[in-house]
Amino acid sequence: MDIRRICVASTRAAYFGPGFELPPHTNDATLIGVGLHEDLSWRISPGPGEWTDWQRQAGTLIPSRTLHQFRTHGDVALLYLDPLSDAAEGLTVDQVVSGANGLRSVVRLNELTLRRAFEAMVIPQRIPRDEAVVAVIRAIDRDPDRFRTAAEAASMAALSPSWFRVKFAREVGLPFRRYRLWRRMALVMQALASGQSLTDAAQHAGFASSAHLSSSFRQMFGMAPRDLLRSGVSIDISDVVAPISEGHQA
Repeated sequence: MDIRRICVASTRAAYFGPGFELPPHTNDATLIGVGLHEDLSWRISPGPGEWTDWQRQAGTLIPSRTLHQFRTHGDVALLYLDPLSDAAEGLTVDQVVSGANGLRSVVRLNELTLRRAFEAMVIPQRIPRDEAVVAVIRAIDRDPDRFRTAAEAASMAALSPSWFRVKFAREVGLPFRRYRLWRRMALVMQALASGQSLTDAAQHAGFASSAHLSSSFRQMFGMAPRDLLRSGVSIDISDVVAPISEGHQA
């Protein structure tokens, strides 16, 4: 049976199913890719116009904001890490391959859950360094549209805007705007899972229009959200801790 499933938690996400032949794209979150039946092929771009040779292994870790491309063989698991709490820099190649082999031991694809997949990878946990900045980050997790500017967020952390941007990027490895965009994508998935249309999901997550959402989604995931939905993918939000909040405005 062809199973395509996206699992979304509060700050993590995963895709399980057949691989899409996607063009090069860049994710904001660090990504672990796993070939569930055959090894996964991938390449990354270390600089403009540059590409590494294609590599092939059971699993790989693609750092945040890295242009990359996969060639898939059979079903895959794509795990999107929590930028704040998952210490991706602490993972070795051997650990990623070991975790990938653990996922391969699951006989049926529909038995894979987000929780089970992350447990198999045994990802080290980061200890946040700045409580004031972490409070802002968790406020964004609850409501990605709460702060319209970095200056508003800096005020909550009692920091100057410039120093806040530095400390924020240090905590999550992403600029303020990119992290907020990543969290908005989770809201889109939650809204779609609850039965909302793509237009309503875009508004719910704070995008100016469905076209704005589609453009951002394509850059981040290599395909438009409408094409993803047409592929027959299901969205599982059973691991989401907080319910969808109301009142997001475009």
